[in-house]
Amino acid sequence: MSIEASIEWIKRIIQESGGTKRIIAELKEYRQRVELFESRRLQLVEQYPDKWAAMVGRELIIVADSYEGLLAEIDARGIPRRWVVIRFLDSAPLPMILQTLEVDHYVSNTL
Repeated sequence: MSIEASIEWIKRIIQESGGTKRIIAELKEYRQRVELFESRRLQLVEQYPDKWAAMVGRELIIVADSYEGLLAEIDARGIPRRWVVIRFLDSAPLPMILQTLEVDHYVSNTL
């Protein structure tokens, strides 16, 4: 696909999605749903340990044992997947240890 064709394809997708203002508004709404879900995570893990959970708007709507089961229920209810925040409610998450690397020091000592 040429650059011009790619640009036209992107323009068409933006237009079909309601324009840039609508896309930005929807992304902001989705971010708010994610933040709400994350703020309730501990409570949800206690209620539904080791389950898949989906949230639309401000309420938890679906809980399932499997990801596939969750998607099937979302589809059965006619809810567009793009509106749904989905998370696994892990009752025993592995701790994350992040090691930092001083890139400048590393690079300067290897050159």
